[in-house]
Amino acid sequence: MAIGRAFERAIGNSMGFIGALIMFLVAYSANTGLTLAKIFSILEIVTSLKFSVLMVALGFGIYYEVKVSFGRFASIFNIKNNNMI
Repeated sequence: MAIGRAFERAIGNSMGFIGALIMFLVAYSANTGLTLAKIFSILEIVTSLKFSVLMVALGFGIYYEVKVSFGRFASIFNIKNNNMI
């Protein structure tokens, strides 16, 4: 189990670098002028894109959890008060 989680974590952390590597290979094969500034900007764009996708997914998860919680509160408040005696 721990090996699987470590592998998953390693892949998740390196996806930005893998995406940047693919962009570098495409830029190199297209014979564009690849400078150090372009390399860092591509790496920064890929990293921020990964972070943005993560935040959107987290936002959807939080929205769902809040919706379920408010639904539960509404169902609790709508219960009629019956005496147990």
